[in-house]
Amino acid sequence: MNTSTDEIRSAVEIFSIKYKLTKRETEILNQLVLKNVTAEGIANTLSISKNTVRIHFQNIFSKMGLTSKSELLGIFIDFLMHGEEIKNNSSLNQIFKIMIAEDDEEFKKLTVKALNKLRGNSIEVTGTADGMDMIRMLEEAEELPDLILLSTKLPVLDGFSVLKCIKNRKNFEHIPVIMFSSTNNQDDIKKAYSLGGNSYLMKPSGFKSLVKVLDIVVNYWEHTSSPVSS
Repeated sequence: MNTSTDEIRSAVEIFSIKYKLTKRETEILNQLVLKNVTAEGIANTLSISKNTVRIHFQNIFSKMGLTSKSELLGIFIDFLMHGEEIKNNSSLNQIFKIMIAEDDEEFKKLTVKALNKLRGNSIEVTGTADGMDMIRMLEEAEELPDLILLSTKLPVLDGFSVLKCIKNRKNFEHIPVIMFSSTNNQDDIKKAYSLGGNSYLMKPSGFKSLVKVLDIVVNYWEHTSSPVSS
């Protein structure tokens, strides 16, 4: 099998998306398949410690149910040999675009960090802290987001007003909107769903919980077709 370096890198990206590897895990896998097989060699190339490389390999093994680098290489080579499957599975190579409206800067940073941990460079995140600015971003976007994460409380234009605007616009109504709130007020929940919100979620209290919630959210909407506008 005669495969160029660029083709191998492309296959690594698709393989990493399939197995939900992080950006750093993808970098380490790329080094491995390009025959930089020792932890020391990979560490020197990526300017990280050998222990960090070993930890990332253990994370990869855990995700894939493996125990060794040789098993990992075997699965990747088998994946690489199915060239037509890789070429035809274009959905794996698409960037999933998420737009966030959140005025809590710390929570927004944690959300972006969690999304990058889950999907690495296969996800594109844009954000704002202002409801009116989100509408402007949607109106000016060359490509609309695949998913919107929307806080209920925003300055200028609150989350419910933004949601109503999105769901009342033909251009935007198909975009799934996940409402995030720091409370579980029943009136707010009813209001969110009555305005067309797709989910209403409490903001998780810790980073690990946030990662779990976003993993479920992104996995679901990444593989769910948007409704066709009438």
